[in-house]
Amino acid sequence: MDLSRAGVVTGVLLLSGCDASFTVSRQELGPFRIAGLGVHDGVAHAAVWSGEGLFHEEAPVLSWSLDGEPLGLGFGVEVPGPGTLELEATSPDGVVRRAEVSVADLPAELALMRAEVDLRQSELEREEREAMEAEPVDDSVATGLAARLELGEPGGSELGEGLVRWMRADGAGTVLELDERSADFLAEDVVFEDGEVVSRESLGDGLYSLLALHLGGEGANRWLWLDVAVGEEGPWWRHEGRLLPGEVSAESGLVAGTFVEAQGLAGLTLEDLASVENLDEMEPLACASGDTPFRLAWIAEGRCPRPDMLGKRVVVTTW
Repeated sequence: MDLSRAGVVTGVLLLSGCDASFTVSRQELGPFRIAGLGVHDGVAHAAVWSGEGLFHEEAPVLSWSLDGEPLGLGFGVEVPGPGTLELEATSPDGVVRRAEVSVADLPAELALMRAEVDLRQSELEREEREAMEAEPVDDSVATGLAARLELGEPGGSELGEGLVRWMRADGAGTVLELDERSADFLAEDVVFEDGEVVSRESLGDGLYSLLALHLGGEGANRWLWLDVAVGEEGPWWRHEGRLLPGEVSAESGLVAGTFVEAQGLAGLTLEDLASVENLDEMEPLACASGDTPFRLAWIAEGRCPRPDMLGKRVVVTTW
């Protein structure tokens, strides 16, 4: 079922229909789609998935309206008031997706807590997993273990009302929800039959990527692009929910780096890392203001296409 066709309404997915051409499960991002839609600080935002990875080779065309009245095109469109916010997104090859959400403003920031839990001998039932001890980790979990992921508010407080949907960027691995805000990720293909595990196949160590979508009630939707490292020693440093290769000391919370091409889903990574105190090393960008730290989410969502970012030096936050 396609969120792009059905929409996000009052913070809960109300599926009014299915696109017959969209055959992946709701836990898989799959082909080009609108994966999330919301309003933050009076501005419309969308998590647009390219179908290729955490990047777009060319920016999608976004057309916004409020209660049927046009608001504008592209990224950073202001939403003047309550109503039904509608988005039509067109991919570079002409695929059109549509979504809508009831307007309710909510801060965009989310925090991610990572832990590891041993599910190798588990039947993977929810009650059994809930009772298992999980050990907090900063980045990678050990080979063979599962990653326990939990969304919260910045500063450590619990997430408010609503629920979290977890979507795999490339369909690899298995996500098993625990409660409204947490889930276990296994680097395995797990097959269930009538609720029972019938097979488990390890996919091996590696870096896996997901989108966590928080449906917070009355249209207050927000999301976090995140990576799960399994059996990967790194070193890693963290930006929002992402894990990036390299080592840098960033006591100020700001890191400068230069974009280079990367293999796999990431498409880009940052090199020549340096801890900085301000935004002075930020190069001018056509897709983003130099007044705030750069966000890798802008690449994942199509605001900043990958070709435009190669060789650019930016400043991002780390935590």
